[in-house]
Amino acid sequence: MSTPTVYPEGTTLDANIGEEWTKEGGSVQVHTFDGSKDEIATQYLIQKSLANAFNDPRLASLGYEPNKGRARLVMRYVRESQNIEELYAVDVIKDIKLAPYFQTLTNAEVTTVKTAYENNLDEDVAWSNLQKTLYKHLTFGAESYVDKQFVLRTSSFVSLATVVEADLSSVGTVVSTPTLSSNMQRLIKTLPTGEWLQGPITAEHLGRGRWRLDNELQWAKKWSVIYGGTLFAP
Repeated sequence: MSTPTVYPEGTTLDANIGEEWTKEGGSVQVHTFDGSKDEIATQYLIQKSLANAFNDPRLASLGYEPNKGRARLVMRYVRESQNIEELYAVDVIKDIKLAPYFQTLTNAEVTTVKTAYENNLDEDVAWSNLQKTLYKHLTFGAESYVDKQFVLRTSSFVSLATVVEADLSSVGTVVSTPTLSSNMQRLIKTLPTGEWLQGPITAEHLGRGRWRLDNELQWAKKWSVIYGGTLFAP
């Protein structure tokens, strides 16, 4: 068995390279080296010592497997990054006056209807059909409606060897329309027209030098100007 150059900077030994997958750890790359029992035992101790010295989080495990005078060195490496995208819709309860159906009503027209409703006054015959429709909704208890919003969540599974550096400064503000990955674009033709709010960003340690970073973007037709959107803009 040839002697490897210094781990982890140098080139690797001649190895059989495969892949292994578990629910807990995802996919890992597996390098196996065969040789005599003594050669592999020596290399196992060398690689173990160097792995501790360099503290390389890409190395998930190191195994020494003797068998009838022969042995095998098994080195498992985690993938540096793995991304998962999810796009799903949620129901949101909103004030009936925000419904797109009534979006052409002016502030004065909405205020007139709201004042009449709150003071138990009859609808005015001079009102527009939209005003009368809004008044009927309020009168019969339909003060809210169910709207749809989308949430785009990206989960990144990384090792400490991967630099991610999530930016938290944009949380709670409207950001640029996200770009879907090529795989997601095979399923979703286009994202809906609207505005995207930067939602929560969370980081979780999964053990063995692995981390999970979740990023959520929340879509609405319009977000309020207080978030940097265009709803109620002057």
